[in-house]
Amino acid sequence: MEPLCPLLLVGFSLPLARALRGNETTADSNETTTTSGPPDPGASQPLLAWLLLPLLLLLLVLLLAAYFFRFRKQRKAVVSASDKKMPNGILEEQEQQRVMLLSRSPSGPKKYFPIPVEHLEEEIRIRSADDCKQFREEFNEKCHQYWPDQGCWTYGNIRVCVEDCVVLVDYTIRKFCIQPQLPDGCKAPRLVSQLHFTSWPDFGVPFTPIGMLKFLKKVKTLNPVHAGPIVVHCSAGVGRTGTFIVIDAMMAMMHAEQKVDVFEFVSRIRNQRPQMVQTDMQYTFIYQALLEYYLYGDTELDVSSLEKHLQTMHGTTTHFDKIGLEEEFRKLTNVRIMKENMRTGNLPANMKKARVIQIIPYDFNRVILSMKRGQEYTDYINASFIDGYRQKDYFIATQGPLAHTVEDFWRMIWEWKSHTIVMLTEVQEREQPQARQEEQVRVVRQFHFHGWPEIGIPAEGKGMIDLIAAVQKQQQQTGNHPITVHCSAGAGRTGTFIALSNILERVKAEGLLDVFQAVKSLRLQRPHMVQTLEQYEFCYKVVQDFIDIFSDYANFK
Repeated sequence: MEPLCPLLLVGFSLPLARALRGNETTADSNETTTTSGPPDPGASQPLLAWLLLPLLLLLLVLLLAAYFFRFRKQRKAVVSASDKKMPNGILEEQEQQRVMLLSRSPSGPKKYFPIPVEHLEEEIRIRSADDCKQFREEFNEKCHQYWPDQGCWTYGNIRVCVEDCVVLVDYTIRKFCIQPQLPDGCKAPRLVSQLHFTSWPDFGVPFTPIGMLKFLKKVKTLNPVHAGPIVVHCSAGVGRTGTFIVIDAMMAMMHAEQKVDVFEFVSRIRNQRPQMVQTDMQYTFIYQALLEYYLYGDTELDVSSLEKHLQTMHGTTTHFDKIGLEEEFRKLTNVRIMKENMRTGNLPANMKKARVIQIIPYDFNRVILSMKRGQEYTDYINASFIDGYRQKDYFIATQGPLAHTVEDFWRMIWEWKSHTIVMLTEVQEREQPQARQEEQVRVVRQFHFHGWPEIGIPAEGKGMIDLIAAVQKQQQQTGNHPITVHCSAGAGRTGTFIALSNILERVKAEGLLDVFQAVKSLRLQRPHMVQTLEQYEFCYKVVQDFIDIFSDYANFK
């Protein structure tokens, strides 16, 4: 159709031009001569010509629009012979054998998912709890699910079978077995690992780069040495995709050259694929991740190397080297307390609800209660949601209730469906192990740990290991609702228990541990978590005792 456009335009324009010229000569002759004969039939031609002119212009605009629209579509699909990039774009890294293959997310047909109002609360809870369903951000599909939830499915001539799915707090690992179904017979199946980062918010960037750095290390660990390109995609394949690739490349550059050049690398990959690293927030996040890695390095340990690491930190095999531990703990105390995010807790009406005024929740993860009718500030309690190893907001860290906050404490237990309370301090009067509201009864189990002295730390770690195991068993029976953990101020012992719960669960699942980053992550969610050097030392001691008890630790790798 496009090659005929000029011919059509010429075909229409020539008669029109002749008509207009004829009109002009007719008009001139009419001005010079006067006749009294009948009217000339050619006198109607000027009107016809001026009517055809707008129609011709409209047709011209429509044809040009159709031509350029088709041209753009064809240009996207064609790759010139001189261009060494594939249609999706291949980015060569500094090492020639490593290639990042970029792709935009697969797009399915546009769908809308109406949610009945009465089911809205339940739908939000399900979607927030099930990381496998996080494909619609703000009700817009960002990525069409290109794998089955379970079992096998055939896409074209490729059969995809789900072998495994492990959900963690920041990302999900899926294992697929793929096999082409060809007319001349099936080829050998191949195992493909998909790592799905689930902690990137709908807008902006992650609050901390810790999760992204762990995710990046896991990607590189699971990718075989002689494997083909790593496929990286987000939605459009430029913003988050570019951010991930730049962080990886700059960490490699940091190791090889002891420097980074983010601007030059981003400029280079933008020549290979447009708009890589889309926003200033993503660009800033790259620097935050690199600074985190530069300041703290890789503190992750394999369980099999823990004993050697502890011997390095010990003066002997039985006594801790306080200098090494103090240096690690000093870095933790440098984690900035974000006072600008404590506005609610610092309101005069809420300050009297705190045991220690320095230990109050951040606004972005505080536990919010239902507001009492006609009473201001009744939605506040000194409590924070804390992430677990596999699940976000798995713990509620709070202070021991004051006399005038006991009611708020039990409202929190009821409203957030907590079935488990872990108490790490002594009191004279204990709460009753059940809550009642609106004629409904729910059994709540309280685990009161008596092995923590008023000053210092427990003498041995077995009691804490047993407590964590009992709490996890209770959670499996009651549906993994938030675990409420409190001591006195809700930071020192509370933080130690939560840190050990996450550390030991990772040891059992992966055979890996990172005490430093586990505690640092807690301090970013609630100030002063794991409050003293003794408590930090106790975390290492409990892990060592755990390995000593289960000396065949290879079984839980």
